[in-house]
Amino acid sequence: MSNRLTITSLELEGFRVFKGRVGFNFIDGINIIHGPIGSGKSSIIQAIEFALYGNQLEARERVAKLSDLIN
Repeated sequence: MSNRLTITSLELEGFRVFKGRVGFNFIDGINIIHGPIGSGKSSIIQAIEFALYGNQLEARERVAKLSDLIN
């Protein structure tokens, strides 16, 4: 049995650029998140960080408030 954390899916609603509900499925191994500027690539990573740690390092560095992240 492996002791590693595996994220298999992510659902977002009202987080940063994602106004409505959107879901992502991840496969075992390496996943690539790509898209045009402003499409939400960084928001996906920030949402995972927020879910795991209850805060967001980048947001703290920019002195963002929780209200800046959630619509």
